[in-house]
Amino acid sequence: MNAWMTEQMGILPETCGRRLSKGGWGYFPASGSCNQYIHCEKDGSGYLETCAVGTFFNGQKCVRAEDVDCAFGK
Repeated sequence: MNAWMTEQMGILPETCGRRLSKGGWGYFPASGSCNQYIHCEKDGSGYLETCAVGTFFNGQKCVRAEDVDCAFGK
């Protein structure tokens, strides 16, 4: 596991724990990545997910990379 991924795994509980007060589960951008996002469950647990090749996370779902304005993908 590289340093960036280790950092992301460390912020999952904080990110997902904050979301519990806002209704529970959801999908949120992973800092520093265009094609990864955090999937939070209602219990506060979270998972780092990766979009398919050629797609980026647009804040709601994975879509074609050319349809997303992401500074990290340039």
